[in-house]
Amino acid sequence: MFCRFFRIMNNRDLLKLAENLEKLEKLRKQTRNTVVFTAAVVILIFFFIYRMIYGNIVAAKPIYYSAIYICAALTGALPLTVAKVRRRYKKLYNSVIVRNSLERYFEVEEFNSDYGIPKQLIDSTNMIRTGNGYKTDDLITGKYKDIFFMQSDVLMQDRAGVSQYFASRSVTYFKGRWMVFEFNKRFKCDLMVFEKALMLTGKKHTLFLKNDIEKIEFESAQFNSHFDAYTNNQTEAFYVMTPHIMEAVESLRESTHGALLLCFKNNMLHVGVNCGKWAFEPPIFHKIDVASVGEEIDSDIRLITQFVDELKLDEKIYKND
Repeated sequence: MFCRFFRIMNNRDLLKLAENLEKLEKLRKQTRNTVVFTAAVVILIFFFIYRMIYGNIVAAKPIYYSAIYICAALTGALPLTVAKVRRRYKKLYNSVIVRNSLERYFEVEEFNSDYGIPKQLIDSTNMIRTGNGYKTDDLITGKYKDIFFMQSDVLMQDRAGVSQYFASRSVTYFKGRWMVFEFNKRFKCDLMVFEKALMLTGKKHTLFLKNDIEKIEFESAQFNSHFDAYTNNQTEAFYVMTPHIMEAVESLRESTHGALLLCFKNNMLHVGVNCGKWAFEPPIFHKIDVASVGEEIDSDIRLITQFVDELKLDEKIYKND
């Protein structure tokens, strides 16, 4: 069962793997129990507050306001407990299972679940609104077919409220995978290409900043029907978006679950996949099955490799030094 998803190991390594899998299962159960307990407590707290307010108990005895404040504080603290337990579980899961799969495909330079692609890097494109609720984790940096890349899970949203857990209003611009690739030819423009479906994200608000860039259409009517594009240099934009690139992006649109965003900046390609979920997530409510999670991890990895393969970023013939 292990041979497909783990490299050849000696007896000592296999024994260590078995021990780690046992630790993982214990942490999974602990995480599951913490989540279930927290959910039950939160429901009871909200029911208690509801009864206090709408049962006129507070009006009769104002001292019960203190009880409501204590309950509200508990409701805010409980998610921190869940996050702490889940973090320990995820770090071991990444170390034991995910990293092994990554190393079968990539030259991994860094893999860390505590942080992700810096907000400043995406802000530096001057084309993306990251919002005041930016969150990221599961940073991977390395090389695939000698092409440098980085990727992480990213959440971009604007929040208004008293804390990060209680927001009176929030607008989510983006939730999914963000990747940055070394592009295989130099260019002198800023270019943003995104699926029209992304325009609905955030409704009244938009993910995109369109300062100093203007809309452009390419030769392909089919491509223009699926994507909008903006640039500050139309001549260079046509140089970047060749017929092959447009055809490859169309192919990626059809095979990718989630709306696509491509941002060309400083000879790098930013790719966003607004899929609404995180990658490399460990199971919580069912037992870890190595074969099953291995297939899920391989699927998450293929999202990275297919952009290099489809766009042929490894073809050095297009480099212009």
